[in-house]
Amino acid sequence: MKKICLLSLIFIVQQSFCQVIEFPYCCDFETGPEGENIIDYESNWEGSTQWDYSDTYARTGILSAEASINTSGDDTRNLHVVFNATNQTGIKPSFYYRSTNENIFIQVVGMIDGENWIVLKDWFTPIENSWTLVNYSDLLDLSFFENQSSCKFGIRAKMNTSTATLRLDNFRIATDQSNLWKIEASSADWGTADNWYTGLVPGSGIDVLIPSFANNYPEISSAISCNNMRIDPQASLTISTVGSITLSGDFRICSDSLGTGSFLNQGSLNMQSRGSIIFERFIEAYSGAEDGWHQISSPVNAFAVAGSDFEPAYNDDLFRWDEGSYMWMNYKDATFDFNNGEGYLIACETSETKEFSGSFVETDVTLNDVSVSTGNGWHLLGNPFPCALAWNDGNWNLSNIGGVAKIYSESAGNYVDIAAGSIIPATQGFFIQALDISNSITIPLDARTHDNMALYANDAMPLLCLKAEGGENEFFDLASICFHPDAATSFDPEFDARKISGQSTAPQLYTCISSEYLSTNTLPFPMEAKLDLYFEAGTDGEHSLAIHRLQNFEQQQRVFLEDRFGELMIDLTMDSSYFFTASVNDPADRFVLHFQQLNAEEESKPPTGFRAYYHNGMIHMKNTGGNGPLDLFLFDLGGRLVYSASDVATDNIPVRASLPAGIYLIKTSYPTHPVQKIYIH
Repeated sequence: MKKICLLSLIFIVQQSFCQVIEFPYCCDFETGPEGENIIDYESNWEGSTQWDYSDTYARTGILSAEASINTSGDDTRNLHVVFNATNQTGIKPSFYYRSTNENIFIQVVGMIDGENWIVLKDWFTPIENSWTLVNYSDLLDLSFFENQSSCKFGIRAKMNTSTATLRLDNFRIATDQSNLWKIEASSADWGTADNWYTGLVPGSGIDVLIPSFANNYPEISSAISCNNMRIDPQASLTISTVGSITLSGDFRICSDSLGTGSFLNQGSLNMQSRGSIIFERFIEAYSGAEDGWHQISSPVNAFAVAGSDFEPAYNDDLFRWDEGSYMWMNYKDATFDFNNGEGYLIACETSETKEFSGSFVETDVTLNDVSVSTGNGWHLLGNPFPCALAWNDGNWNLSNIGGVAKIYSESAGNYVDIAAGSIIPATQGFFIQALDISNSITIPLDARTHDNMALYANDAMPLLCLKAEGGENEFFDLASICFHPDAATSFDPEFDARKISGQSTAPQLYTCISSEYLSTNTLPFPMEAKLDLYFEAGTDGEHSLAIHRLQNFEQQQRVFLEDRFGELMIDLTMDSSYFFTASVNDPADRFVLHFQQLNAEEESKPPTGFRAYYHNGMIHMKNTGGNGPLDLFLFDLGGRLVYSASDVATDNIPVRASLPAGIYLIKTSYPTHPVQKIYIH
């Protein structure tokens, strides 16, 4: 177990693994040749590289298998999938291939006796640098492979001349008892036969797989029946308002380290008595005190923790957040179940794919009068649906609830703001703030979406999002400044978000209005403002402050960053990154943001100055006047020349200088360039 505290969490990941899947079968070469018998290989190419796995040339899956061939002769290499064919008929395998050139031959083979390969498609030359599908219809009679205890389908390759690199991807197998939605599906229509791998729309008694990485995902707009249904990670299924599906088997929505499947039901899902609903959630393990914490929620009704995958083992943790006592409450001290619409905090010693089981939540979820006391009204809620939510998109009912939500980002080590219209993934916990003792929030069905939805946020309004990072880790923090005509100059709960600090070793970035520390600060027009920007280093060292997102600023609008320590003024709309050294003991009020509106005459004038800043032992020069190479002179504050350089290029070329820390004066050989201060540290 680990010790934690809100809202500076002391946190705790293991390598992901892939599960063997039953019918239908879809292999993206994710696991390598030792992975759970999904992929096996025979290497007998002397001097050739082993089969490797890379996402560089993936056709449709996460990873493609590749091998470089650099020997000649008849030596061959096999890559094959071990397949259980017990009681299976109508077996239909296929795969994609791609070669860097035509210097190899490829053969498709199969095996049922454990010893002898049966040729299904004899040696052929690949099309150069083009992903090409070998379909089951291209192969010889596959009846030998029916009703076997197991079989293998493989791809063999051998040299023609010279060298080549062969890549393989997306090995798929369907049967008479199963069908796969085509990754290449041309539309979302479930009833279009050509969208299905077997060329037939699946019906009663057929197992169905919706695979990852499809061009389009299916939508059901009529009454259909199937046996088992599985939605792979990052895949989705929609039932429209006029659609329904009846399943005689299980309904499984899968999850892995890269994502989770999604199900949006606007019509009717009918589960026969022997079928179960299973929604997976991959949990990455902790590796130390600062990672491995996940805020989760249940997508099924009233999920009981005891006896489930989520009941914590000895070195696992499960907590709920209690706003009234401002404490995380440990499941091991006082057990609890998962309530609809509430969030929880979990950490696991090993990476696991855990399972929710039950019935999906199919109504709005309303919470009334959540408390406002010691914890300042912060409550950990959760997405109660098996698909994503668009936060505060106009369908939510928020009464005395802040308009910006927060989700903990493990990579940032901080809480990130979720503005109106932004996505809250399935099974994701999120913080909201109650602003008054009388309050309510409704999580609506109408806000459900698949998580590729475009943001609803006020995209017509200017937005500046800054990112601070650096020090001894990879943590970062974000602070947003927005402009909206309806915003107030004081704290405005509809648009602003109060700051919540994350890890103690993560940098913190925020603004302040009327003693309120804000992670999102929305100001009214006009676009002329001066705003203190506060920064706290999580660890000592080199840091950077950069524009993370700049939206809807006109050409004449400028954002300047003032560094009070270095007495520098940087035009962030021209130079979007600033590097500096900071210590955990530095005062927080180091920076000032200046927003200015230039008139047309000022905008039309070409810039005539130059920019210099110090980072990592070097002075970086940028001549904004475009005057060509120049001479550079560096003086201390007593006027003594301490460094010079001749013919310095002006396209941001670094100039090394080893000097004691302090403020210096920098001058160039161009008389129109003003003297500038620079802070060397």
